[in-house]
Amino acid sequence: MADAADGELSAFWDWDALPGVPGAFTTGHRAFRETCRKFVDAELMPQVDEWEEAGSFPKELHERAYEAGVYGAFWPKQYGGTYPTSDEADMFHYFIFYDELARPCASGFYASLFTHSIGLPPIMALGSEKQKEAVASAIIKGQKKCCLAVTEPGGGSDVANVRTTAVLDSTGKFYVINGQKTFISGGMNADYFTTGVRTANTGNKGISLLLVEKSAPGLKTTRLKTQGWHLSTTTLVTFDDVKVPVESRLGAEGDGFKAIMRNFNNER
Repeated sequence: MADAADGELSAFWDWDALPGVPGAFTTGHRAFRETCRKFVDAELMPQVDEWEEAGSFPKELHERAYEAGVYGAFWPKQYGGTYPTSDEADMFHYFIFYDELARPCASGFYASLFTHSIGLPPIMALGSEKQKEAVASAIIKGQKKCCLAVTEPGGGSDVANVRTTAVLDSTGKFYVINGQKTFISGGMNADYFTTGVRTANTGNKGISLLLVEKSAPGLKTTRLKTQGWHLSTTTLVTFDDVKVPVESRLGAEGDGFKAIMRNFNNER
């Protein structure tokens, strides 16, 4: 960590001293660092301890983070993504983002505020244009919240052995979901759950993804008590005969396993 002039720790890295290709760290990177730093200094540092004690933060913070140029980073411009968009970002941008957002030392807060960082990628990867047009912009702008729902009480993140089932009803137009997901960060504030389900008894080839609205009848969320990470709003999600349209499926049946594992490569 670099020492500030007043003796306080100011940053995790001295970016200007990093080795590598000369000129790789550009004025654009510096501008993005300032964007992230201003947001952290103005919105997080003064209040994060109080929020941690209360176990919650203002719901409008998602939209304020977007307006500050932080929440929409790394997403496609056509859906509201801000600099650096998915086409502009490089690893320096990611280093800067995580470095600055780590300064409040509240990883549970990060997990809940930026839960779309793991809930939205499967939608972008597998979703139809109609699905993306319906939800992506509102999620990227912080108007709606989306959580990934994969981990289960009995098997953790053993994706190939997901037990939550989604069975077609007699009309063939709806899936009926039954099961539970646990340790879902940000789940109490979610509008959507990108949900891993079993649609066939064929191991990992039977795993699919459904986009489920929190308001769906039969879906219940229960906040879990945690030793730390009080701002993560860690949640148990129960599906009791939750009926969702077939059009809520992301990609084809059986596409879920690879999409979840690719997502885990980034998330983990």
